[in-house]
Amino acid sequence: MICVYAIAKVKPGLAQAFEETGSRLVNASRAEAANISYTLCRALESENVYPFIEQWKDAAGLEAHLSTPHFIAAGVELESLLTCPLEIHKLESVD
Repeated sequence: MICVYAIAKVKPGLAQAFEETGSRLVNASRAEAANISYTLCRALESENVYPFIEQWKDAAGLEAHLSTPHFIAAGVELESLLTCPLEIHKLESVD
């Protein structure tokens, strides 16, 4: 299983727009055959910080996700809402 932990740092005042776009991305991604789980969280200790936590059946499923229309469209929308590029960590499950 492949996991992704991606941290989004949102510009002040744009949290609602980010959450709306992020929710559309999450819902569309959950429908992908290779997706196990996809969650958008709000950090409790840091304002405007939103981690995405994802699980994919395999690397091929994650790669396919990166080329879906909903992922590409969300990336364009999210870019203007963030203070910096997403911090993305790809992980492999060991259990």
